[in-house]
Amino acid sequence: PAALTAAGRHDEAQARARRVAEADPYLPQAHKAVGDAAYRAGRLEEAADRYQRAVRLAPDLGSEAWVRLGTLALKRGDRAGAVNAWERALTLHPAHPIARSNLEALLRAGGS
Repeated sequence: PAALTAAGRHDEAQARARRVAEADPYLPQAHKAVGDAAYRAGRLEEAADRYQRAVRLAPDLGSEAWVRLGTLALKRGDRAGAVNAWERALTLHPAHPIARSNLEALLRAGGS
């Protein structure tokens, strides 16, 4: 799916990721790929569900899933969930610029 996405073939990438996730529901990368496609399409609940599945299967999958989970948590008004997710992203990638700036901004605004 990543190569298809890079080539701008987003619908095909999403369909392939869905097929892989259905064939092997224990493959975290497939759930993350479906989450990425849902996030880009604005299907935020589906994206959150897929990212949650991915990090449940592989908590150290990567910082991007945690960054997106933080963003989605904040959109739902879950400030504590956002802080937790962005802190987890920074554990995996201490210099992640989006996680760091989002977390700092939220904490400056009084969120925890």
